[in-house]
Amino acid sequence: MQQTRAYQAGKMRAPTERAFRALEELTQEGDPAAVRAKECLIRLRAAGAPLWNPRRGSPPPEYAEVIEALYAVPRLDRSQVRLLLGSGAVPHEFERNPHDNVRGARQEWAERRNTYRDARRELIAAAREAMSTDES
Repeated sequence: MQQTRAYQAGKMRAPTERAFRALEELTQEGDPAAVRAKECLIRLRAAGAPLWNPRRGSPPPEYAEVIEALYAVPRLDRSQVRLLLGSGAVPHEFERNPHDNVRGARQEWAERRNTYRDARRELIAAAREAMSTDES
């Protein structure tokens, strides 16, 4: 079961990782547009920008500079740009100091998940009590 989850998680994350690596390669080659785009992404993460899905809604104002910079990199295709924007505020393992970059992104998700679980447990307990089916 754990292996399946790890495989699925890796499979879903692989295209984004490839997009980041493509940007990193362009940066190492000295492409000025790629260097600017990478710097914009680093600033976005460091500023604690909200997570945003490019397929849903308008981007938060923090993303304006990043969008412009990524579309200015001629050797990145639109799907790579979309992937980079979708995970623009999420830290990645291969970056330096990933924990210093938007430390709260994954923690916020975990807290929301835990809040949902707690609310669900309370609702079930209240329903059982109201129906006199309490297991205790």
